[in-house]
Amino acid sequence: MLLEWNARGPLLSVFQYIYYLAEGFLISLIIVFGQKACEKWFHNEKIPYGGIALGLTWGLVHIFTKGSMVIGILSAIGGFMFGTVYLLVNKDYRKALPIITALFIL
Repeated sequence: MLLEWNARGPLLSVFQYIYYLAEGFLISLIIVFGQKACEKWFHNEKIPYGGIALGLTWGLVHIFTKGSMVIGILSAIGGFMFGTVYLLVNKDYRKALPIITALFIL
């Protein structure tokens, strides 16, 4: 955080963290609604469907926008892990949002 502050300056650093918070919010929404939809369709609550949905969308977007298969695969793995975190906190959004956002920033 301090390195970004020194490298980018205070204004850009503040906007960077606002962006991180917004993306953490969007990531968590994809997880929550993906999980709810797939649980309703497939009647299984133990599979991190939200993480799979996030991993597929996030991974494919990164493959096409960054042009790198490795970045896409790592993004997909990260999405799957975020979905697993959502299940580990017993699908409590208030607990999952700060954890997912912190993991995204790190």
